[in-house]
Order: sequence, then structure tokens, then C-alpha cells
Amino acid sequence: MRMRQNALALIIVASLLFSKSFGDAGFTDAIAIGAGPRTPGAATLLYDFQTGNYTVNGGGERISTWEHRDMPGLFDCPQLPVVVLPGLFDVCSSNKLFKLDPEGFEEVDFGNILPPGLTFDDINGVGTIRGSFLPEGGLDRNVATSPHLYIANIPEPSSMTLMGLGMLGILGMRRRRL
Repeated sequence: MRMRQNALALIIVASLLFSKSFGDAGFTDAIAIGAGPRTPGAATLLYDFQTGNYTVNGGGERISTWEHRDMPGLFDCPQLPVVVLPGLFDVCSSNKLFKLDPEGFEEVDFGNILPPGLTFDDINGVGTIRGSFLPEGGLDRNVATSPHLYIANIPEPSSMTLMGLGMLGILGMRRRRL
């Protein structure tokens, strides 16, 4: 009899976790590269390559939940301004950032909580971003590729290569003349 009760409890818990009203309904795991710092109707993570600043923008929509997790040791929570996560369920740990705002927010600047110099693959390949817009609906409710990642102040690799080759050429010409 006890075995049946345990099995029934397990079935109930599993059905709740995978139901649309409780589990990951309305969340998204994908992140696309954004065309600009603010995309209308899309959630955008703005990451500053030079400082590690982490800002979330709703593109004119109000975001009610934002979760970025599975980032092992990347979040520097002591750098987080205290007023950013005042809620009872808000979390910042070395591998997870979670913000719940029942009234929603259009933009939140979390400060320099990521290390500088990360690439798209560093952020997207490791972490999972989930969340929802008000009144309900996943981050991809209006734009299929939402959320976006916009990396500010990152030099284009081909430009850096071209500049480096140019500098080597100038040094080589100068050496020959001396």
C-alpha cells in the first residue's frame, strides 16, 4: 500500500512539474544575437565587453521574471547593487541570477556582475536564459528570436586582424628604411 502512495505522489509531482502552469511554460532557452541594444518587443541582455556590465531591456514590454543560470562561477554578486534585487525570491549566486517583479520592469542595470571579455559563446554556450513578459507569456511571445544578446564595445575580429597586419606592415617598412 505504501508503495502505491509513493508512486501516486511521484506521478502528481511529475505532472505538476511538466504542466504548462507550473514548469518551464513561457520560458525560452535560446538566445540570439541582437541587432541593437533595444529591439522592440524583445528581451535583450546588454553585456558590455569592456566592463562586464549586465543590463536587461524589455524592448518596450514589461518583464516579470528573468533567470540566467548555469553560469559556473561567472556572476560576481558582491558587485550587484543591493536595490536591484529587493524581492523575497530574488537570487544572485555565483552561477544563477533570478529577478521576480510582479509589476514588471522595462530595464534593469545589474552592474558589473560578469567578467569583462566574454564572447557570445561564453554567455550562450554555457548559460540558460528564461523569463516572461507581463501579463503572461514567454520572452519569445512577440519576437521568435527573443531574448537577444547585444555585446557592446566589442571590436570586430576582422577589423582587429586588419589593423594588426597594417601595424606589422608599417613596422616592417620602417625597419627596412633604417
